Amino acid sequence: MHLSYSKIAAYRQCPQRYRLTYINRVPRPPIPHMAFARRVHTVLHGFHALAGQRRIQWEELLQEYRMSFRETGELHPEDAPEFRDGAEILKGYFEANQHIRQAPALLEYRFRVDLFPTVLTGALDRVEVAPTGYEIIDYKISRRLPEQHEVEGSLQLRLYHLALRETQGLRAERVGFYYLRQNRFLATEVSSSQEKETVELVRETDATIRQDREFTPCVGTWCGGCPVARYCSARTPDPLPVAPANRQMALF
Repeated sequence: MHLSYSKIAAYRQCPQRYRLTYINRVPRPPIPHMAFARRVHTVLHGFHALAGQRRIQWEELLQEYRMSFRETGELHPEDAPEFRDGAEILKGYFEANQHIRQAPALLEYRFRVDLFPTVLTGALDRVEVAPTGYEIIDYKISRRLPEQHEVEGSLQLRLYHLALRETQGLRAERVGFYYLRQNRFLATEVSSSQEKETVELVRETDATIRQDREFTPCVGTWCGGCPVARYCSARTPDPLPVAPANRQMALF
């Protein structure tokens, strides 16, 4: 079975959300903040790809961000609140990081880890060579800055740490989230025992999903933002019909 952080998190939060999303593959409405995040990520990718070659000017980043809107037919994106929001985030990031003069060790690195019988997939935003070793950096655009203990307990960061070790043979000294709105990098370390626990959790999740025949919904505060709520009997008395799916194919 192919699993990613998103799939594991979805199943652990609500098995029915996992079933509707990844097994039944019901149609989902576009998520506006995802397109916004992709635009910002693309500009940051360009910034760091060139950082080791020459000094980057703010106007270059702004132009690249502007072009990402025009590619979708928006000729005057400057008038949109979303554009101004993204430009402010990027401006703050540029001012805080314009001193960088080295290219990352890895940038937008897609990984595939064989943890038989599970294949773990995903992507690392950035891996840097720091004075004390390698650092894995994942961008976040959320408005809320978490507590340090939340970062230390992040399954996502542990999975990324595992992926770098298994695919590149590199052990990250620190893994963390860079919160773009606050220009804060919150990081943690991953111990050897946590590495083993992470592998076990991935395999246990794989086994549980394979054996699950009910995919019971789990109602919580997250339901309000669930993209498949229209198909969920726990959220609506008249859910949209769900077409049958080939469960075996959904494992790949």
